[in-house]
Amino acid sequence: SHWSSISPTSQTNIFCFVFLYRIAKYSRHLHKFMKEECLNFKQRRGNEMGEGQAFPCYIVTSTIPRARETVAWNRMISTALSQLNPLDKGELTGKEISSIAEDASEWHAQYLADPFRTRYPGGESQADLMLRLEQVAICLEQQVEPSLVVSHTSVLQALVAYFRNSLAETCMNIDLPLNTVFKFEPAKGGGWKETRHCICSGESDTL
Repeated sequence: SHWSSISPTSQTNIFCFVFLYRIAKYSRHLHKFMKEECLNFKQRRGNEMGEGQAFPCYIVTSTIPRARETVAWNRMISTALSQLNPLDKGELTGKEISSIAEDASEWHAQYLADPFRTRYPGGESQADLMLRLEQVAICLEQQVEPSLVVSHTSVLQALVAYFRNSLAETCMNIDLPLNTVFKFEPAKGGGWKETRHCICSGESDTL
């Protein structure tokens, strides 16, 4: 099924989703990219948004330290949200699906039959993850300044699916290249225009 269709309160926002890699160097490149994007946004709006910060931006991250460190920028405020933490794999945390096939064969068979709805033992399913992210997505749409989300593969796949208005069940197939910012901005006639921006030349996967 598709995610809920929400009408944003503002048609001037932009959203940027970031997949973590090589924090120290990536953080510098990300800061430069976001500063340019957000100051250009502020100039187009011609108002006093973002006063007190280096540039106007609503920044949210997971509570995982490496996510918070990515946006530990001078004169910038970020909010850590547990909803943006990666998929909880419970008892199977840290294990690859290939090794789980031997250690938990019965569960693995259920997972292969329905990878979207099958819960990890003591954890959650991808469907559970989508539910906990829905309020975050709505909050992003209600912002009146640019927004930046720094999170992890499972979470960003879900959010990208939301803003693409694509099938929730297929979100796990979304490719997230390293060192790349996914940018969504309102499109004429509704919906969102998606662009990708590689911000570390020569060190990222092919787009």
